[in-house]
Amino acid sequence: MIREIIHDPIFLAQKSELATKEDVSIGEDMLDTLKAHKDACVGMAAFPYLESGKLSDIS
Repeated sequence: MIREIIHDPIFLAQKSELATKEDVSIGEDMLDTLKAHKDACVGMAAFPYLESGKLSDIS
């Protein structure tokens, strides 16, 4: 599902947590959103946490 990109600096300043298998759908939404905005978006901050680049490798 394509989601709205959040720009709120207060929200974005929150400490992140490592993703778990329960978060796979969120990762899929992030990929959908990134693909939908590929012409204007250069990246998303959470993707460095996916070291392998595969959602299936989330612990």
